[in-house]
Amino acid sequence: MTNKNYPHPVLNKNTDDFNSTLAYFNIQILQKVDGANYKLSFIVDLREDNLEHLLSVGAVKFAIKIECPTTKYKTVFEFDKLVEVFTLPASYVEKKVKISTFIVAKKHLTDYSSNAFDEDYEGTTFSIFVGDILAEGPVYLMDIEKKLDSLTKIPSIFTIISNSDLSSPQIDVRTSDNKIVITLNKRNFDKYANLKQLQNQYGNLAALMSSLFIVPAFVMVLEEIRRDLSVFNNDHELIKDYIEEKENSHRWFKVINMKLKEHLIELSDPESITDSSLVLTQKLLGNPFSTGLEFFDELYSTQEEEENL
Repeated sequence: MTNKNYPHPVLNKNTDDFNSTLAYFNIQILQKVDGANYKLSFIVDLREDNLEHLLSVGAVKFAIKIECPTTKYKTVFEFDKLVEVFTLPASYVEKKVKISTFIVAKKHLTDYSSNAFDEDYEGTTFSIFVGDILAEGPVYLMDIEKKLDSLTKIPSIFTIISNSDLSSPQIDVRTSDNKIVITLNKRNFDKYANLKQLQNQYGNLAALMSSLFIVPAFVMVLEEIRRDLSVFNNDHELIKDYIEEKENSHRWFKVINMKLKEHLIELSDPESITDSSLVLTQKLLGNPFSTGLEFFDELYSTQEEEENL
């Protein structure tokens, strides 16, 4: 999608390949925060008879390319409805995201033409191959909202590694200076690695994986913190020293404490923490359980689309 020298007319407001009074293509993007994700709604405005027909018969689709230069995240997804919603996990992106919009061919077209072509192409047909761009919509630069910046830090304090020891437990959790380390036996780690490769294809899979791996570890860590705090019997000076020492020596503790404060929860006042560690974890991680369950809706929807092709 980087080649701008097309051997065929492309509908684009910056070119004169099409008669602007007969052809128009635009995709509007609406952005909102949903837990630990961005919900991107794409609203299409297409007015060109031939492309509308090709869309109705499955010969073309709308395509969205999402790129984050900071994290190197890149994905392309396609759809054929005039309104579509895409879930972008906040942990995938930082600072700015570039979103490009297109119409691409999904079938080989041997005699592509349009009554809306500029008069220079009148009566001319073109051979179009699968993946060729037939229209270019606007390019957006999306600023990542500051209130979600910390959400990108939560996954960064976790690392998932494999343990080749056949006698090792299925899952284990320990803490280091900077990370909360989740260790899986080789069989489970291989399954985790396979799931991770599908995250770009399914927007809600990251949240489901978080529920499977990060949530239990987070609950264990919160329980350990609460046990430590209980030893001080509400001695605020001792609790203050504990928090300061932990923040100075453990990056993961500092990030968690920052997230707690964003939810108006102060470790310096342990009695104010009324939620269970599980409920608290869901809040801090943006409710990955509910979001993760939406993965199955995505999966079933994809299967139904494939069956209808």
